[in-house]
Amino acid sequence: MRYFVIISIFIVTMLGCSTSIDESDLFKKAGIAYLPSSETPFSGKAIGYYDTGEMLYEVKYEDGMVDENTYDFLFKDGESNHSVELNDLDIRTTKLFLLDYQYPYSGYATLKIGVPDLGEVRGLIRGGYPIGKWVDRDIGENPDNFRYNDDSEEIKYVNFHINGTVEEINIYDLIYRRTVNYDESGSPLQYLLNYHDETKQLIQQWSPNGKMETEKFVMGDTAVERVWWNNGKIKYQEVDLGPRNGSGISTSKWNEVGGQVSNEYYLDISDDPQLSRELKKVSKTEWQEIHPINPDSMKFIENDLVD
Repeated sequence: MRYFVIISIFIVTMLGCSTSIDESDLFKKAGIAYLPSSETPFSGKAIGYYDTGEMLYEVKYEDGMVDENTYDFLFKDGESNHSVELNDLDIRTTKLFLLDYQYPYSGYATLKIGVPDLGEVRGLIRGGYPIGKWVDRDIGENPDNFRYNDDSEEIKYVNFHINGTVEEINIYDLIYRRTVNYDESGSPLQYLLNYHDETKQLIQQWSPNGKMETEKFVMGDTAVERVWWNNGKIKYQEVDLGPRNGSGISTSKWNEVGGQVSNEYYLDISDDPQLSRELKKVSKTEWQEIHPINPDSMKFIENDLVD
């Protein structure tokens, strides 16, 4: 009798492991999926369904977490759904659809980033909405780890707004990380470039009409900040050569038609600029006696400041 009970339990357990369950029967606690009345995170296969009852997908769970690489999506007629190009999908009332298909798209999709040499990323769409982080390959939980174990390639990942438009593109390589943020209409909002060794940083921000609003470039102790008028003309520039003895700041202002309004120069005369800065206004000649750099001509070219 004891052996019969043990064998019965074994059979039930094996059946439970091999049989897919309805994903809607799972409940989540702190992001981990469980079967009802179970304290053990769910491992096994789960099935999602169309509203009309047909099988939409089957996916594998491991220790309560879904493995997004194991989705097997089906069309309503039971045909397997392979990956599509995101740009080939149709947006209707914020959801993504296959052309001439009446149900919101669920399945894998790829997205080309910018020009062709930036490659593409791949991700999931469920119920017409992109979900999770789209990547060009497996980068694990922390993309920053990439630069320590890969000497040749770059990685890319993309996040989406709830309406399916791109919210953020991140591109990493061995030297720096580039991030571009977009609003829900697809207009760029911010471009961020960070060098991994923290020696350089570029931040650019755009207005809703797509024109540059502000720019800040930092290289070592030197920082250049710029602000633009709505018509695209430069409005303000500040060059800060850093908190150190003999350093200084220059500022320039322009009117909306491009005419220069003012140029001002300041030298740092404090004993310890790292703690507090004391600036003294000087002439351009006095400035250039200490700093051969002409701050009026400094500009950002190919990730460097040039004079």
